[in-house]
Amino acid sequence: MGVTISAVIYSGALTLNKVFGISLVKSVWMIGIIAALYTTWGGLKAVAWADLFQGSALILGGIVTMVIGFMAVGGIGKFFQVNADKLHMVLPASHPVIPWTALVVGLWIPNFYYWG
Repeated sequence: MGVTISAVIYSGALTLNKVFGISLVKSVWMIGIIAALYTTWGGLKAVAWADLFQGSALILGGIVTMVIGFMAVGGIGKFFQVNADKLHMVLPASHPVIPWTALVVGLWIPNFYYWG
């Protein structure tokens, strides 16, 4: 938990630092205090609602970013046409970066970590 919580707080603080210019230390404290307040005040129900709203915002933001990105490159068809050689999942076992064997065998290690 300590690894994930620190990464989440740091990434949020880094975003606040880059977007709004708030110092990194103040951003970390601000995120931590706000999360502690609504968790203490509202309990698990408040955390569940916050997760629902924040998760929905992430999904909506991802969709908006995808649409804007596709429009910027000339549409979905143009994107697939230009990147056809990069848009496949199964690579040969001899591939230097991500062979198919890494997907079958290697990805279970981080999956078990997150699922556990």
